[in-house]
Formats: sequence, structure tokens, C-alpha cells
Amino acid sequence: MWRDNGLDMYYLAGNHDFRLGGFLENEIGIKTFGNELNLTAAGKNFHLFHGDGVQKSDVGYRFLKKIFRSGLNQQLFLLLHPDFGMKLADWSSSKSRNSNLLKNPSKLENDYIEYAERKNSQGFDYILMGHTHRPLLYKLTSGLYINTGNWYQDFTYAKFSDDEISLKYFRGSLE
Repeated sequence: MWRDNGLDMYYLAGNHDFRLGGFLENEIGIKTFGNELNLTAAGKNFHLFHGDGVQKSDVGYRFLKKIFRSGLNQQLFLLLHPDFGMKLADWSSSKSRNSNLLKNPSKLENDYIEYAERKNSQGFDYILMGHTHRPLLYKLTSGLYINTGNWYQDFTYAKFSDDEISLKYFRGSLE
């Protein structure tokens, strides 16, 4: 609907989206970014980053990320039957999710705030991430860090309008 009305759409890939290739752009017209996106709008500098790999204590994920994204392993994965490949991917994802649920969320958020402060000191006014799936609006030295949260439980999103950015909760209609 929005795309049909001429609205440009952008998609910042997350840690599970590295196999998208050109599908969204070629088939639907949504420009896809694989890691991060830096842009300026209304005189404000934005740094958008999914956030995977920021958490310092997540050494296991960083190691697996290199394995999963290796060109050779991607080719080998394509040789698997899709039913088995999806089960393997779901199993791997659930292990990571369940492991992170056991950790202290507020302690983990410190790594993301530290990352956002670093980006703020590099001239970015707004730093947006989403990897933790926990909505957060945090005042930085001279800007804001927003974790956009998730759509499956909190129904959160960020909105930039009239030179202001805010964290919104979907309650039946987009504001």
C-alpha cells in the first residue's frame, strides 16, 4: 500500500536476514541495507544498526556469526533439504534466544548504550538499534539512543516527525 503510493521503503537487515540477497529490492522495490545505514534528515544525523555483535559478553554469537556467514558454509547450507535446513536454523535461533533470556537485560543494555554514546560522539544525533528486542529511549550526551523493540509483543516503533524522534507503541493505528 505505502510503496504503491510512491513512498520509498528501506529495510535494515537483522542477524537472521543475511540471506535476503536482492529479493526485497528486485521483487518489491524495498531498498535493503545489510549492516548499517547512516543518513541525514531534517538536519539530524542518524545511525541505524541492527545491533548484533555489540554485546561484549556474547562471544559465542560472534564466533557463530563468522561460521554462518561464511561463503562456503552458505553454499553447503543450500545443499540441505529445506525442511532440514529450516529445522536447523530454528534450533540455532531458539538456543540463542533462550540463552539471552537467562541473562540480566539491564546489564546487557549497557553495551548498547556505550556503543550509542560512541556513535553520538562521532556526530550522530540519533542512534537506533533493535537487536535486543527491548524498547528503550535513552538520553545520550547530545542525542538519543532508541531501541525500537519488537512487533511481536510490545508493538513498538520509532517515529521521526517535526524534527523530533520518539518511541511509539502501536495501539491500533499509526500516529
